[in-house]
Amino acid sequence: MEKVPRTNKKSLQTYVELYSGPEFFIHFKYSSIINIAFVTLMYGVGLPILFPIASLSYLVLYLVENTLLHYIYREPPMYDEKLNNNALKILTYAPIPYLAFGYWMLSNKQLLGNELPHEWTYLNDINVSSGHVWSEVFTKAAYAANNPAMPMIITFWVLLVLVVFRNALLYLWNLVPFLAVGNFEIDEGLPNYFKSIYEYALDWSVSEE
Repeated sequence: MEKVPRTNKKSLQTYVELYSGPEFFIHFKYSSIINIAFVTLMYGVGLPILFPIASLSYLVLYLVENTLLHYIYREPPMYDEKLNNNALKILTYAPIPYLAFGYWMLSNKQLLGNELPHEWTYLNDINVSSGHVWSEVFTKAAYAANNPAMPMIITFWVLLVLVVFRNALLYLWNLVPFLAVGNFEIDEGLPNYFKSIYEYALDWSVSEE
């Protein structure tokens, strides 16, 4: 007869807690995914090495969490789709800093060239100007054909409008009858679960409950 390990626990619940493993907090995993995505896209144009690092991070996160979920964590609760949809909604904002910071880096005269602007002075002059200011995005020079960063600033404005005003745009889109997007309920005519299983399985399920 197999020996049951002795323990000093006084109740069944404390005994279960002893061997159940840690709880699976899925919101921490979503936080890691979102954090990696935003940091990588925000600085990725200037530091392209971040993209393979992010891919490796996601791979390690998937392998580790998948293994822990099967062998270490206790069974997680039945999450609905709301948390996943919220995470996906937050991730739709990630390309915005990518385009904004990408334009800033690609239009930086010191980052792409070896020549200093004529405004630069030397020694102890504190009024040093780089000639690279944020207000230039509202000038014609930012959208000139010879500006290598021009596609990024145009895409930034388009994406910013689409993401920020997506609900209003979707509402206007749905006003056109043949373009309307809605929630489709697919009815395949399948029978109820308890009517589709075998009789012995139904008896077993009822007796278990």
